[in-house]
Amino acid sequence: MKSCKSIVLREASLSAKWIDTYRIHKQYRLSPFLLSETCGNLASQGILEVKGRQVRLTQEGRIWLIQKRRSVFSSDRPWARPSPYLLDERVPPKTPYFPKLSLLDTDFFEDIV
Repeated sequence: MKSCKSIVLREASLSAKWIDTYRIHKQYRLSPFLLSETCGNLASQGILEVKGRQVRLTQEGRIWLIQKRRSVFSSDRPWARPSPYLLDERVPPKTPYFPKLSLLDTDFFEDIV
């Protein structure tokens, strides 16, 4: 889900009153056009009510948001996943160290001999 859409839905879900979209624009530095387009799309789906610059969630929108909260508020961020090397099995401190032979550069040892 696009970040603008999730920001608008999060801000609308935090308040039962009307929210000024200018405040969202100013706080998150979103493009006024993108904000207007997003609010218009959500209003056409019946999720938001739009009155000028003011928006709020409809009752159906609140129900929809609760049902879809996982897809709205979470995202797949591959850069936030830990490295596979950090997920390796932990070795007790007193065990001897054996490097992974598949990771060693074999050309290095050929030059020595």
